[in-house]
Amino acid sequence: MTALAVAVSALTERMPPRRTLLAGTLALLGLRLVISLARSGPVIMADEGGYLLNARILGGGTAAQMGSSPFYRGGYSLLIAPIVSLDADPVATYHAVLVVNAVLAACLAPLLYALLARCFDVAPAAAAWAALAGAAYPSVTALSQVALSENALFPLTVAWLLCVGLLLRARTRGAATAWAAAAGACAAALWTVHGRMLVAVVLTAVLLLAGAARRRLDLRAAAGGLVVLAAGMVAARVLNDWLIATNYHGRGVDEVRRAFAPLGNLDGLLRNLAGQGWYLLTATLGIVALLVVHVLPPALRRIRARRGRPADEMLALLLVAALGLLAISALWLATATRSDELIYGRYVEPVAPVLVALGLALPTRAGWPSGARTALAVLAALTVVVAGARSGLNLPGAPSRWNVASLPSVTGSLDAPVIAVAGLVAGTALCAFVLVGRHAPGALAPLALVLFVPTTAYTVHLPVLQSERGVYPAGWTSPRTAVEQRRATAVGYDLDHFDHVRVKVYQWFLPHTPFVLFNGNRERAPSALFFSARARSGRLARERAAVVWSDPGADQVLWQLAPGR
Repeated sequence: MTALAVAVSALTERMPPRRTLLAGTLALLGLRLVISLARSGPVIMADEGGYLLNARILGGGTAAQMGSSPFYRGGYSLLIAPIVSLDADPVATYHAVLVVNAVLAACLAPLLYALLARCFDVAPAAAAWAALAGAAYPSVTALSQVALSENALFPLTVAWLLCVGLLLRARTRGAATAWAAAAGACAAALWTVHGRMLVAVVLTAVLLLAGAARRRLDLRAAAGGLVVLAAGMVAARVLNDWLIATNYHGRGVDEVRRAFAPLGNLDGLLRNLAGQGWYLLTATLGIVALLVVHVLPPALRRIRARRGRPADEMLALLLVAALGLLAISALWLATATRSDELIYGRYVEPVAPVLVALGLALPTRAGWPSGARTALAVLAALTVVVAGARSGLNLPGAPSRWNVASLPSVTGSLDAPVIAVAGLVAGTALCAFVLVGRHAPGALAPLALVLFVPTTAYTVHLPVLQSERGVYPAGWTSPRTAVEQRRATAVGYDLDHFDHVRVKVYQWFLPHTPFVLFNGNRERAPSALFFSARARSGRLARERAAVVWSDPGADQVLWQLAPGR
């Protein structure tokens, strides 16, 4: 392995960094576009339905019936609203949204390269390969195949860190003012996309205020950044309030209360912190563990001795952001109802590509001391703790692979043996990184790219393609033709035969038809066309109606009342 690593290192050092970065970015873009060809429409409900139907109303389309769905913020929906407003066929529109996702994911590589090269002084060759490895993190590919807010959070998080890093390195008042405003804008945009990114808002405000107080930052630059941040948050509030009133019938969510309500569940909070922290170490194949035990301690020592460099402060800021996201995720999921919630990774993963890139790039300058043993010990200890915690929990139901998309193990279940296997795989990968890093640090990022392939391939099969087949099985057709042929002005949906996936899917495929919810056991159908089960009940059972469309994936059919009824 050592000889091969040295050969790979020599080869990568000869390749022009910008050409490497461009070729790798185009390869990742092409891969994600090819995968998206197998997709037909949304599969994660109610999440995708929330973002897509928000985008429809933002683009001037028909309001949705979101039922009991939670509220989904408008940032990502605002980004894809121009695509949805084109009013193309829903399948074509969904594919266009996936193209936007693929482009957003492709932006990760050049953004990571700029962050490494300009804020951490990493050599161009090492920065290019490390950026590609971070951009190839398996969850990025998996989530690019669905209309979720993470597609905006991944590049926005790197852009925010880049702006902060350039602010810390600014040498002129004009540059400081510009980067402070950009950092404030990125933080506000992150908050607009998802409530958990309050972490970025708080850290940006603290950074600007502390910089002004310590006279490291011009007062006008700090004030400008704070004004932009505040204006962005006001705009986000206006956008989200409008969506709540329009699509959610005024039913909003107090996110602050939601975040801190579980504080009394200390056991659940500590259990989730351990589980989700373990996931971050394992999903990154131990790279984050190496970063924490090898690179972070000397950076913190320099900061405490007041000899910290901007790169040291950036590293500390990044890890505080990761801890903040872990804390919020642990709080929100303190009362676990599914096995994946113990090790839920999706809420902290916006920082994972950055952590991977840094963990692969920074050791190329610093060498590999014995701290790697500590990283392995931490990973092993956490694996034992989390496997033990999982054994003590009775969590029925299948896990959602979407929320643990980078876990290096099969996930038909998430029992203790699966957790142990994932920890073993990550520990083995960590040992390989240490061995290669001592002899050929330049081969670390190419090795990570190769090791991410099996997890990416498994995740593309499960859940991407499996979810597609589950919602759109063979023989599935859109109900749009049946509805438009009958020139229906509205369609009813029977809540007594409610299917939380199908009710959102049907609304997506009927872009011009308002839905009217009703209870078929007690009410007559409100329109000539209505969705219900094949065996109707209550008052609907006495209505004379014919089936005009059926869903082969569920007991849901479209009925048409007999004329005159």
